[in-house]
Amino acid sequence: MKSAAVCLFALTLSAQTTVDIGSGSVSETVRQEFVRAYYRGQFQNLTSLPPLGDVKRLGSTGLVQEFPDAAKTNNVRYALVRATSDTTQEGVFQLTPELYTYFTSVGPNTAGYPTTDTQTCPSTGSLVCTFQLFDKNYALFVYSAGNSNGNNFNVKDPFYTRWRSVGIGSLGPALNAEEAGLVSPLATGATATV
Repeated sequence: MKSAAVCLFALTLSAQTTVDIGSGSVSETVRQEFVRAYYRGQFQNLTSLPPLGDVKRLGSTGLVQEFPDAAKTNNVRYALVRATSDTTQEGVFQLTPELYTYFTSVGPNTAGYPTTDTQTCPSTGSLVCTFQLFDKNYALFVYSAGNSNGNNFNVKDPFYTRWRSVGIGSLGPALNAEEAGLVSPLATGATATV
């Protein structure tokens, strides 16, 4: 009798610890979106399985599932993020560890949710940069090395809309934070954000 109870406990425990891509999603449709996003591009080659946990809430409406990197380095997390649990909307996007860390520090209430996967910045000379676009007219930039101004910057409105209309290829990525500057050296006290 005692061994039957132990077997039942072991079976229940193993069923509870099974985590897979998209597990814990609000529906099978959403789970399949997480699976498709995981296997899009090179994401599956940069990460390892199993995921670090089930799909969980991110902000007030979003969903996220985190993955270890291929080497299973401590505190390095890739993420798949969806803006809503509403099954009539689609879109699960990939975030690299540096961008995911910066995004979580900014937060979905400020930046919104991603509208693209993490992308490599266009040529910035010796600087190595990635960026991602978000639905509250925000772009986040992360430099892995070489930028003496820092590593993490954003572009938000009113600059975001102009930057998007001209294109990152024309204006380039943000190289430093917004700051107050003079409109003209001839205009006394007239400042603007640059």
